[in-house]
Amino acid sequence: MFDRLDELETELEKLESQLPEIYASGDQRAARDAGRRHAELRPIVEAYREYRATEADLSDARELLAGEEDPEMREYLDGEIDTKDARLTELDARLRDLLAPRDPNDGKNVIMEIRGGEAARKATSGRPTSSTCTSATPTCTTGRWRSSPARCPT
Repeated sequence: MFDRLDELETELEKLESQLPEIYASGDQRAARDAGRRHAELRPIVEAYREYRATEADLSDARELLAGEEDPEMREYLDGEIDTKDARLTELDARLRDLLAPRDPNDGKNVIMEIRGGEAARKATSGRPTSSTCTSATPTCTTGRWRSSPARCPT
């Protein structure tokens, strides 16, 4: 996993150095693709960098604990080690989540038409109401989608 993360970090650094040139070239498609790739890589690499820093801090704290004789300092270092261990576990889970394969259709727009069922048609005399359109809004917001009704009768 860490070899792959090193490759992604290198790719992000290379992409960041090329972004000004891509934006200056005027090629909107290349700029859009580079921007999307940058947006995909940045959270992964930031989490990986934080993971490495936390791992180094944890190693340093364990090294200090091994040579420490003061009971108060040992207690403090034990607390630090526990905190860093917990953070390392969180970051590992976050990295695994970020590295999970994405749905190729995630970035694409979707048009969804909602029609009332038979009971809804009878209740509304065959004419959908605005409540039919707004009933999908909570589903959209929990799924982190945006909803913009094309046409909602009142």
